[in-house]
Amino acid sequence: MKSLGAICYHLGMEKDFDSWNAKKSDLNNRQDIPFFHEREIWFCHVGVNIGVEVDGVGINFLRPVVIIKKINNTAFIAIPLTRTPRQGKFYFPMTDDPGDSFAVLSQVRLLDARRLFYQSRVIPEAIFQELRQSFLSYFGDKITPTLSLDDVGSGRSQCGSCDPEMIITDP
Repeated sequence: MKSLGAICYHLGMEKDFDSWNAKKSDLNNRQDIPFFHEREIWFCHVGVNIGVEVDGVGINFLRPVVIIKKINNTAFIAIPLTRTPRQGKFYFPMTDDPGDSFAVLSQVRLLDARRLFYQSRVIPEAIFQELRQSFLSYFGDKITPTLSLDDVGSGRSQCGSCDPEMIITDP
């Protein structure tokens, strides 16, 4: 019954799509694109989203994300973080964080660098590798049996049915 209450709560929330659309328009016109790397945690303009998708908070609609794969200088794959204690296959505890944040693996998404607001920290290499492994152990076999994050954005396709012209490559 408790989870049903949570669902009703989320469905009944009033979301400010109009303010987010104005902010999103400003971000789209942004000229100063930040430089970023894998392993970095950034506060990112995640915005107001649909249903159970994670939202940003405050006037800038921010949420921390960890960059798990740099696609090119303007795009990356990120996993949002939460401070709400979570357990299960969709969550990865960020043990380097004194505030106990959790990566929400099920909310992974491709983002444009214009959404980046400010860098928070860089996570240790060992924890980053554990996070990537956790992500791939759940999603890797559901995407393609031979997927690795190094193949994303590299131009290498191992499924054999991808059109080489449609593969995103590093500049």
